[in-house]
Amino acid sequence: MEYNLKQAKECLSLLTGEEDPSVTLQIFYDVDSSKPELAKTFKLTLADALPLIELSQKRHCGIFVALNEFEGNTRSNELVTGFRGLFADCDGIDEPEWTLTPHFTQQRDSTHSHAIWLVSNIKSGDEFRMLQRRIAIYYGTDLSVCDPARVFRLAGFNHYKDPLKPAQYSISNDNTDGDYKHTVEDVIKAHPLSARQDAELNAWMERRRVKVVGTGYENNEIYNALFKNTLINTAPIAISGSGSSTVIKVASYGHDYGIPLEACQELMWNHYNQRCLPPWTEPERNQFVGIIGNAYKYAKSAAGCKTSVGAFSGRPVPEPIGGWEANNALRPKAMTIKTVAASQEVAASITENNERAASLVASINYLIKKELGVEIEIEYSVVSLMLSSCFFSSQKSSYFLLSENDDLLEAKNNDCWVFLVKTFGAPFCAESFYDLIEGDCNKKSLTKVEANKRISSLLKIPSEKIKEHLRYYNQRNNINMNVDMFAGKGRVEIHDEHAQVFFRHIPLQEGKYDSKIIDDYINHFKQFDELISWFVDCRFASDRKLGYLWLHADSDFGKGFLISILSDFKLCVDLSVKEIEKMFEGAPVGRSEKDFKRAIVVSIDEFKSVKSELKQLQNHVTISPKNQLSVEVSLYAKLFTSAEHVSSLVGEAGVEDQFANRFSYFRCKGSLNHRGLFKGVGKAIYFNSVKNYFAEKFNYLVREYISLGEAASETIADNRLIEFHKKHGIRNEFNVLSESLPEIANEITQHCIKYNHSSIVRNNEEVYLTSPVKIIEQYIDNNYDHSNKTMMLIKKTEIRDLMCIDNKGYITRLVNSYERIKAIRIK
Repeated sequence: MEYNLKQAKECLSLLTGEEDPSVTLQIFYDVDSSKPELAKTFKLTLADALPLIELSQKRHCGIFVALNEFEGNTRSNELVTGFRGLFADCDGIDEPEWTLTPHFTQQRDSTHSHAIWLVSNIKSGDEFRMLQRRIAIYYGTDLSVCDPARVFRLAGFNHYKDPLKPAQYSISNDNTDGDYKHTVEDVIKAHPLSARQDAELNAWMERRRVKVVGTGYENNEIYNALFKNTLINTAPIAISGSGSSTVIKVASYGHDYGIPLEACQELMWNHYNQRCLPPWTEPERNQFVGIIGNAYKYAKSAAGCKTSVGAFSGRPVPEPIGGWEANNALRPKAMTIKTVAASQEVAASITENNERAASLVASINYLIKKELGVEIEIEYSVVSLMLSSCFFSSQKSSYFLLSENDDLLEAKNNDCWVFLVKTFGAPFCAESFYDLIEGDCNKKSLTKVEANKRISSLLKIPSEKIKEHLRYYNQRNNINMNVDMFAGKGRVEIHDEHAQVFFRHIPLQEGKYDSKIIDDYINHFKQFDELISWFVDCRFASDRKLGYLWLHADSDFGKGFLISILSDFKLCVDLSVKEIEKMFEGAPVGRSEKDFKRAIVVSIDEFKSVKSELKQLQNHVTISPKNQLSVEVSLYAKLFTSAEHVSSLVGEAGVEDQFANRFSYFRCKGSLNHRGLFKGVGKAIYFNSVKNYFAEKFNYLVREYISLGEAASETIADNRLIEFHKKHGIRNEFNVLSESLPEIANEITQHCIKYNHSSIVRNNEEVYLTSPVKIIEQYIDNNYDHSNKTMMLIKKTEIRDLMCIDNKGYITRLVNSYERIKAIRIK
């Protein structure tokens, strides 16, 4: 595939405003990371750099250009000499609707594009990072695109991630207007964040600030033990194909703990390698430890940065195989009271407990020792569980934790300690502590009233300090909820900005069914088995972009029958389009986290229209129940049902590409109520039979996925969704809008020429059209119904470019030897 020098020149001209600028260029080997020697950084004009670029392209290297300005042949965040603008990377997603028009965009395909805004007054690297992160949060683009030394692919040159299928970025929109640039204020105003998003941005900036502060490397027994526990229990598993990047990520935990490189390499080889798929062999050990060395060498944070700011929360004691019920003897027990001389230091080992628990226990014992002259032994692991599995909401003035029955409990102040002890066990022996205090009161010869007051006050020290700690460090007003399909027990995890609640999976209740009824129903609804499989595939897939299905069925087909089966198992949440819009606006809705707790299907019944916001229903949505905490819930299958045709989804010109890339389609005909067997056995018997069949098949498919493990199940589910969409994609039944655009563009062109539109300018045989977008808008308004207009207007610039026969676009042109007009050439 030949490179396109014209595109490269246009990209650099749009970026810099110069015809032949000297820019910082970067070369990387595209195929993988195995040839670092081919990487080059240099500052040259395109003409001077072309010989090296041509050689590098033959070696399957990608060509990148720096967004910002640098001095000399260097590129790092510290050496930026000028900020040109801002950048958004649409990697694997459709290009969003920009609220602030980029100066130009470039595109490789429908789900890979870049947008560049030229900005006049960015003053610092931190301001650049803040604006980049704001844009990424607002549009849902790549969040990692935030460093001032950022490069992006130079249009016109080949992208060789797949050497057999090279591709190129090309300029897709030029919206430059002389030397006009946006300001920082323009960017902020055009991208307002919700309170939650703003908190996310502020927290990220603060974390970035503290990452440059660290304690350095030291062989600390506590952090070595914490890191070892991470490697054995919670570190992500390195799988062949992405193993190196995962090993780097895990090694970075060790770096942030401040563990010396050699110790990290030894710990990971002994305790992490055995979890890799497949494990690294002894001859590959040098390569394995070399990857860890690179993680340390190129770390972006300071060594020990997490320890210096106390960023590691406590980790629960891992559940034994078979669960706690079958191994109750292994459950951590409260330790008995042990007095320690007042002059003696705390000697208990804390290597298996987190720093926060250790600090809190020390604080509790300091107060007790001050009053009684002795310390008590407190079970660190129980305190750690309490700190890592309970959170406090200031909005509700309540504590939240999971009960043994997997219910999210809300406890007011007086109930909190009772609930904590009932759930996790007591961290100390209350009876012995009482006896110790009572003995001290007797020594002091206190009256009964004085003794009772002292006993009550001292007994509260541990519980009050733990609750105080929860209120201060574990205060969260946002909850994320999910069912962990692979866990035997629910849990709560405390994250920077939210509390993550995981419930355990509970299989559906199965029962007997009549095979004749099932055969009859599948004869009526031929895709029923496929639909059950699709529901389960959506539940296990890592990304649910393809989790949209339009069930277009006759009014008496039995859509409500199907929804009732899902609702009986609490697998379905029925929503209207208006409710979905309210969710996106952050407005209160009449839905709570309980509605979504075990739901895998969102049902939009008898929908009449679709809006672009529905694309955001991909993986998660935040709901704001009235008088309750905001909760982020996971979304899986999105089932849209209707008896009528929906013009806003499939219009006269076809399906909008972004919907075509998501939706599958079932067209089902017939009446369930008119089937002989349905009328013969009655609705109740028929329903229960189909419901029990659904439960059996659903449970079987879930068990199959669980047996594969989390990583493998995600991969298989992702692939099955792709195959389902290939077979049932809505584009198989209806035209796609982008494929209709050339015909629409030709219709508008012929209309303008036939009626000699006032915006036409003729130059001999050549015909030009000024104000093409305005004319396109008028044509759409006059020729398409209301449900299609919005979809069509989004494509007006694409239609304009298709109308232009010389591919030069909407530019200033010289006609009739003297007249300058901004127009497109249509003939």
